[in-house]
Amino acid sequence: MYYVYQYLRESDGTPYYIGKGKAKRAYEYHGKIPVPKNRDMIKFIALDLPEADALAMEIELIAKYGRKDLGTGILLNRTDGGEGSSNISDATRKLMSDNNKTGITGMLGRKHSAETKQKMRAAAKGKPKSDLHRQHIGDAKRGRKEDPQHARLRGLAISQAKKGKPNGHLGMKHTENTKERMRAAQQALQYTHSDEAKAKMSAIKKGKPWSEARRLAHMRRKQDNASV
Repeated sequence: MYYVYQYLRESDGTPYYIGKGKAKRAYEYHGKIPVPKNRDMIKFIALDLPEADALAMEIELIAKYGRKDLGTGILLNRTDGGEGSSNISDATRKLMSDNNKTGITGMLGRKHSAETKQKMRAAAKGKPKSDLHRQHIGDAKRGRKEDPQHARLRGLAISQAKKGKPNGHLGMKHTENTKERMRAAQQALQYTHSDEAKAKMSAIKKGKPWSEARRLAHMRRKQDNASV
């Protein structure tokens, strides 16, 4: 059984979002739609409805109050309800397209709270992706170029987060199959380091003493090359 609910503005008590759901849906994350911190601003319009009736009421109420993105009313809803993604406005379609092309989303410059991170971890645990799901993810990302500015910011954020932490692969070894796939991927990409990256790598190596294992491996490679 489902219910229909609305989020109200504290300023004047008018609704700014209409939704349908069940269980704790009315209190959960809604993307860019803010969930009222004051629970009194969450009003349940109808309870214990079959899904078809809840969908019909959702559509009716969204049509009644109108959508801000279409210039027809006061709601922040980005669809007409019912189908979930029907009648998306041109502005919303463009925003979704730009986000997909650049990788920049509404979370840029923002951080999830510790509570939200914990919820995301709990939701993801024990949730294996099917082969079809993995294929869809790969198809969506393949050939997509990330915005250079966003890539730089993301790289800096990853670097700062990893500083002082041990490598997650420490003490582990890649399988031969994994190594072969990594080599094939690198060859297909024909990736080369930028001059800036090469200079940084060279500076790091200078004055950095080799470990005994690395020295032996280097000598072994020289001997093998000489024998050839």
